[in-house]
This record gives sequence, C-alpha cells and structure tokens, in this order.
Amino acid sequence: MVSYLAQSLRRVTKTPVFALTVIVTLGLTVGLSTTVFSVLDAVFFASPSLPPARAHFFAADLLAARLYAAGFLSGVRRLAA
Repeated sequence: MVSYLAQSLRRVTKTPVFALTVIVTLGLTVGLSTTVFSVLDAVFFASPSLPPARAHFFAADLLAARLYAAGFLSGVRRLAA
C-alpha cells in the first residue's frame, strides 16, 4: 500500500499540470453536484413556509382561482378576497 502511494506521488511530481487539472476538475464536479442537489432540494422537497392550516387555504384558493379562470366555475359567484 505504501509503495502505491509513493508511486502515485512520484507521478504527480512528474506531471504537475495533469495533477492540477484532476484536482480542479474533481473540485468543480463536487461543488456543482452539491449546488444542483441543494437547489433541487429547496425547490421540490422543502416544506412550505406557511403554517399547515394557512397552506391548506392557500392551496384551496389557488385551485378555485384556476378552475374559475378555466371556465369550470362560470356559474358560481366569486367571493371577494
């Protein structure tokens, strides 16, 4: 195991540009993966910032507004907010 490490260090010292390229590429891919996961987590998996009772009313109001706009509730009088 130690001989493999020593051989790896010798190769890195012989080709520093390649080693730097590998290190920068790994750093960028890890950073990009973390960023993408954080954004997807915040958009799709984060809980809403409203309390549960208010979130229910918000979802119901949004559904009613979409149904009214699509013409499904055209005969129903819309309540003022």
